[in-house]
Amino acid sequence: MVLKRLPDPRFITELAKDFWIIRKRPWVKKLLLISLLLMTFVGTSAWYYMYMYTGSLVDSQGKPLNFNKLGESPYRMASYVYAHNGEDIGTFFYDRRDQLRREEIPQGLVDGFIAAEDQRFYSHSGVDFIATGRALFFNFLRKLGINYGPRQGASGITQQEARLLYAEEVLEFKEREPSYWRKVKEAQVAFQLEKRYSKDQILTIFLNTVWCGHGNNGVAEASRYYFGKNIRKENLTPREIAIIASLNKSSVRYCPIFHKPEEPEIASDMTEEQVKLIKEEYEAAQTKEIKRIALARDRYNWVLGRMYEEGSLSEEDYQNNLFENGPLDLELLNITPRDTDDYGYGNRLVKEFLFLQGYEDKEITHSGGLRITTSFDTAIQRIALEELHTKIVEINEGNPANGERIEGAIVIIENKTGRIVALSGGHDFEETEFNRALALRSPGSAAKPFVYGAAMEFNGKTFEDKICNCSFRMKGALPGKWWVPKNFKEKNPVPSGWIPLPIGVIRSVNIPTLNLAREIGIDSVIEFSHHLGVWGDRNVLKDPHGNIWFKRPGAEENDTGLQPNLPTAIGASDVSLLELTSAFSVFARGGTYITPTIITEIKDSENNIRYQADNPKEERVISQETAKNITILLRAVTKIGTAKISMRNIEQQVAVKTGTSNGPFDLLMVGFTPEYTIGTRFGYDIPKAIEIPEYMQRVSGDRNMQVSGGWIAGPMFRKIVDRMYENKPKVEFSSEIEEGLQDLLSNLHGYN
Repeated sequence: MVLKRLPDPRFITELAKDFWIIRKRPWVKKLLLISLLLMTFVGTSAWYYMYMYTGSLVDSQGKPLNFNKLGESPYRMASYVYAHNGEDIGTFFYDRRDQLRREEIPQGLVDGFIAAEDQRFYSHSGVDFIATGRALFFNFLRKLGINYGPRQGASGITQQEARLLYAEEVLEFKEREPSYWRKVKEAQVAFQLEKRYSKDQILTIFLNTVWCGHGNNGVAEASRYYFGKNIRKENLTPREIAIIASLNKSSVRYCPIFHKPEEPEIASDMTEEQVKLIKEEYEAAQTKEIKRIALARDRYNWVLGRMYEEGSLSEEDYQNNLFENGPLDLELLNITPRDTDDYGYGNRLVKEFLFLQGYEDKEITHSGGLRITTSFDTAIQRIALEELHTKIVEINEGNPANGERIEGAIVIIENKTGRIVALSGGHDFEETEFNRALALRSPGSAAKPFVYGAAMEFNGKTFEDKICNCSFRMKGALPGKWWVPKNFKEKNPVPSGWIPLPIGVIRSVNIPTLNLAREIGIDSVIEFSHHLGVWGDRNVLKDPHGNIWFKRPGAEENDTGLQPNLPTAIGASDVSLLELTSAFSVFARGGTYITPTIITEIKDSENNIRYQADNPKEERVISQETAKNITILLRAVTKIGTAKISMRNIEQQVAVKTGTSNGPFDLLMVGFTPEYTIGTRFGYDIPKAIEIPEYMQRVSGDRNMQVSGGWIAGPMFRKIVDRMYENKPKVEFSSEIEEGLQDLLSNLHGYN
C-alpha cells in the first residue's frame, strides 16, 4: 500500500490567503463569472458571425451574394485559334483567359503559388490565422515607426479568390479598400467558399482568375504571353514559375518585360537647356525602370526561396535558378511577348467562318472557350508574310511618308486538300482590317486562262489553232464612245496577224484573247469561270454549283458578279484573290474542284468536338485534258512568256500567269507547283495608277519601263517558292505535262 503525500498545510494556508479577496468580496466572484460568460458569448458570436452568418454578405445593391457562383464558371472564357500543327496563333476574347482543369495545371506552378501566397492553404479552413496575426503585429509596429522587414500580407488564396470572384458586386473588393472591415468581409466569404468547395476547386478557379498583366487573366495566358509556352504541353522552368507567381502580387511592379523608355526626339530649334532637360527626363525614366526590374528580380528570388523552404524545389534547382544579385543584366529579363499579328487577317476570316456556322460573337469571345484548329501552316505563313512585308516596303520606297501606300495580299492553298495554308490581306492588320485577299479587284491578264480553257473545253480548240492579233473597235460603255483595245506595250511585241493560240496566254496578248472570246462567246467564258468557282460576287464565295461556302457578316444580295461583256475576257470583271487562287488550284489538281478549307476542327472548353471538317471531296469540273493543256501553257509562261525573267533558273517547277490591269491599278501573279497554288496581288486600295518604283528604275536603268505583274509580283512569288522548297524535296510535274511543254516550245520557236 502506497501512501499519498499530503500537501504541506502551510501551502494550503497561503492559497487560502490568495483567495481571501473572493471570499470576502462575492462581487469579484460574480465579476469573474460574468467575464467568463461574456468572453464565451463574444467568442461564440464571433465564430457564428464569421463562419455561419451570411446576412451581412450582400453586394453593393443589398442583394445576398451567390455562393454557388464559383462552381458556375463565373468568368468569361476566350476562344483560341491554332495552326494545323497545334501552334497558338490567335485569341478571340473579351477577357483573355484560357480555362484549365486541375489536372492540366503543372504541380510546380501550384507549389510556387502556395509557397508565395499561402503556405498553409491545404490545412486552414479559409483564413491562415498565423499569417494574419503576424501581419497584424508587424503592421502595428510599422505604425509605431518600427520597420521590421517588408509589409506583411494577410490574405490567403481563398480570401484572394473571394475578392476576385465578387469584385464586380462588392464595392470594397473592387476598389481594394484598405480597411479591416474589408479583410473581415473577405474572411467571411472565404469561410463560405471553403464550406462549399474543395481546396482543389478553389485553387483551380484562382489560378484561372488571377490577373497577370498585359490583358492576361490566369496562369495559362501568362505562360503563353510571357514565355510562348502552352501550359498543357510544355514544362515551365522554376524561374518562369517564380515570375508568374510574382505577378499576382503586382503585375506592374513585377512585370518581367523591360519597358525601355522611348528615345527623346531632339528638334534642331531646341535650346541647350531644353535638350538637357529632355535628356535628364529620359535618363530618370530609364533609371526608374532599371530599379523596377531589380525589385522584380528580388521578388522572383524570394519566391524561389520560399519554394526551397517548403520543399518543392531542391537545393540544386534553387541555386541554379536564382537571378544573380550582381550588376543587373537587362537582357536576362528581356522577354519578348508573343505576337500573333501575322495571322490578323486570317483569324478575322476564321471568325467570319464561325459566324457562318451559326456561332454568335458573345459565344466566341465571352463564354464558348472554343479551341479552333485551322488549316494554316506556320512555316509557310511566316515565309509569305516576310516576303510580302519586304516587297511592300520596297515598292513604296520614295513615296511620301504621309502618302497612300501600295498594299498587297497573298493566298496559298494546298492542292491535294484545298486547305488555305497561308493568307494575308495587307501590310498591317492593326492599321486596317480591310482584307485585300477578299476585296474585289481586277485580275487583269490572270483571267486569260479562263478564256483559253473555255475555248478548249467547250469549242475543241487546240494548240494547233490560230488566233488573230488583229485590232478592232466596238461600241464602248459610254454613249457615242468607241472601245479600241490595245496590247501591252513591249519592246519586242507579238507580230500582228494570225498567231498560234498558245501565244495569247504565254505572251499575255490582249487583242487575240478578245478575238477568241468574241468567237466562242463571252457567256462560255463566264460559264467556264463558274466551273472553277469564280463568280465575282461581293463578300460572297461560291462553289461551281453556286452554293455559298463563305459570306461576310451582313452581306446581302448585290449586282456584282462576272459581267457578260467582252472586256471580262481580259480582267474587266472584278474577282477576289482568294477565289482566283482557288480557281488556279483546279488546273493544278487536274480539273477537280475542292472547296477551300480554313477551319478543320472546333472543340469546346471541355475538349468535346463540336465540328470536324470532312475529308476533301474532289469534284470534276473540267476535263483532265483541258487542265493539262492550261498547265502546259502556264509552264511555258515561265520559259518564254511574261514570267521568264522572274522564274529564270528556278529549281522548283512552277506554272504561273501574270496579271496587269488597265492603269495599271493591279499587279498580280497567280500560279502553282504540283503541291501548292499561290496568289499574289499589289495595288492601291483606292484604284490609282501605279508608277514605276524607284528600285525598278535603278535596276533597269529605264524610267519609261512599263510596270507589270511580272516585274512587281513575280520576284516575290519566286522568293516564296524558293524558300518553301529550300529544305524539302523538289516536286516535278507529271512527265506528260513536261513532255507537252517541250513539244510546245519547239513548235513556238521564234516567239520567245
